[in-house]
Amino acid sequence: MPHISRRHLLSTAAALGVAASLPSPMLANTQAKFVRKNAFHPDAIPDLKSYRRAVEVMLNLPPDHPHNWYRYAMIHMSDCPHGNWWFFAWHRPFIGYFEQIIREYSGDSNFALPYWDWSAEPKIPPQFFVTPTDPDNPLDPTSGHYYETQADFAADFEPIVKALYASYTPAQKVQLTLRGYPDAASYWASYNNGALEDGILANIATNRALNRWNTADYKIDYQNPDLVDLTAQQTPWGRPVPAKTNVEPSKIRTGIKAPDFAMPASGASQSVYFNSPISANHHMFTGSAEIEGFPHNTTHNFLGNAMQSLMSPVDPIFFLHHCNVDRLWDVWEQRQRNLGLSTQPLTGDQQAFYSEEFLFYIDVAGQPVTGRTTAKDAMEIAPFDYSYTPGTGSELIGAPLSRVVTANFTAVEEAAPIAAGSVSLAKGALNPALTEELALTANSLTNEGLPNAEAARDYLATVTFIPPASAGSLVYELYVAPGNSEAVPGNADTVLGGTFEFFGMRGAKHSHHADPLHITYNITDAVQALNAQGLLEKDTELSFAVVTQSNEVGGLEAAAEATQMRDGQLLGVSVASI
Repeated sequence: MPHISRRHLLSTAAALGVAASLPSPMLANTQAKFVRKNAFHPDAIPDLKSYRRAVEVMLNLPPDHPHNWYRYAMIHMSDCPHGNWWFFAWHRPFIGYFEQIIREYSGDSNFALPYWDWSAEPKIPPQFFVTPTDPDNPLDPTSGHYYETQADFAADFEPIVKALYASYTPAQKVQLTLRGYPDAASYWASYNNGALEDGILANIATNRALNRWNTADYKIDYQNPDLVDLTAQQTPWGRPVPAKTNVEPSKIRTGIKAPDFAMPASGASQSVYFNSPISANHHMFTGSAEIEGFPHNTTHNFLGNAMQSLMSPVDPIFFLHHCNVDRLWDVWEQRQRNLGLSTQPLTGDQQAFYSEEFLFYIDVAGQPVTGRTTAKDAMEIAPFDYSYTPGTGSELIGAPLSRVVTANFTAVEEAAPIAAGSVSLAKGALNPALTEELALTANSLTNEGLPNAEAARDYLATVTFIPPASAGSLVYELYVAPGNSEAVPGNADTVLGGTFEFFGMRGAKHSHHADPLHITYNITDAVQALNAQGLLEKDTELSFAVVTQSNEVGGLEAAAEATQMRDGQLLGVSVASI
């Protein structure tokens, strides 16, 4: 049995110091009892100290305790939705009950979970790293508090996980079967690095030191690393990572400006949607809207081994990451109410959404949550009594409604199979309303270089495709060109529209989908780049290319082997202006 370090905390000022120059935050809702603050603001220091105390206590609870640090992460592994319209709702109570548990173990009855506003501060808060003066920091998963190897974890948790499965109710087992775990053996395999073929790989770090791989320079000179942009740094497998690009305020702005709750299952672009597509149950992946697909997914995948997986709550930064995701949903809800718009699914969709059950939450007493287990319950903040200080996107709460103009699906003139390293093309004319928007942008941006209010718009492209068998092992790069030429990476008239990665599927052996997925990219920068070259006119067409690259260790050869099972196919692209 492995030894989990129980050293005393080092709560030094150096370990918990942040810049004191930030202004005092305005409270978003002074009536809430608990106020979640920006982790980089000095006002968050007491909460970060309390968080650290509680995390260490939970790491040292027995493996069979419901509040053991790894046990709480298993709730996420067992039930969390990603890539569908329940994504935001499920995570709200998961974070809310966790916040209450931290109050219990920290002894801080006023604790509120800080949020990591990665758009304003695209770097991990300094309190989450070990240093020479703080070598045993429990907020860093490379510290001695965490299991060093998969074998160490398995020795303690295999009997616990199998007993846990046996204790689940019939309703919980129905949910686990939908997720691909019909029995205790398959359930344990999901935690054991894919010991069975249906297991999801890398749910527990195979080596503790592989966590936070992006902090290698930090370990040398103890300077907090930024999230890097697409060209600044390479991942260990040789591919560039777009972490900073995907947390830019423009990505947040597009999501918050969306006037409707959830994308239809068809991916059709009658509007712009805050949430990912409708699905039949919360264990299905149907696609990703802007905030889930880009800042959420990319930040997870960039931060290293544990954060790349469905056991990502093992890394304490997870909860600050998702606290910010929840904050952005709260901003969207406030904006919708301010504009007199609905924060709910469309009337005909409400029953299907509201009735979905979430059955795996654990409360502050260590008991299964009962009585408030539906998605309708999960949407409410009131039971947790919190609010947020303003952050990126809050400025849009009072902004006017943006007019949405959409294009019909483009016809696919070429559709080469999507495989590792392949290029698939889509090309077609946009409808007249959108070409007028493009022309307006072109005319206004060239007028002394300053866009007018109507021209300062965002453009979205929803890509519909059937992914290849190695869906979770690929990066999907979208390239855009004017329609009189093909989108070919490297050509002068072709620009990068965005880079998408799945979350929680990296290395999964059966991550392919038979049904089409819908991924929404923000292509505003690409449209502006084409305009700067004088390539946008009133009758502009656009062509698109989806280029896939491996994000796996082993590079293209490993991904190419996986794609032999079945290639994917690009089906079309729709475009919206907001």
